[in-house]
Amino acid sequence: MAVLYWFRRILCRFIDVYQYILSPIIGRQCRFHPTCSEYMRGAIMKHGILKGVFLGSRRISCCQPYYKGTYQDLVPETFEWKQLFRYKQAKTTNKQMNDPTTARAEELEEK
Repeated sequence: MAVLYWFRRILCRFIDVYQYILSPIIGRQCRFHPTCSEYMRGAIMKHGILKGVFLGSRRISCCQPYYKGTYQDLVPETFEWKQLFRYKQAKTTNKQMNDPTTARAEELEEK
């Protein structure tokens, strides 16, 4: 566990170098609050290396002119991989509910 802690700290140091050296040279043009680098740093410290880098990369991918979301986005308190892969259940329409073949198929499934 100590190795992961130090690797996490090294990643945060790279982010610090970017914030204090490269960002002023490139120009501070981040439209989000907190900035993408602060967001990634917070995500790494809160959720670990893999989840933090994923969340930060997803945030950086939104940094383009066609993004239509909010500009104030905080690091989520909880994050689980299965949240990304949940599928919405198909809603049945009235036509499907009144269809006798659908009703018959449901009766067969129950047995």
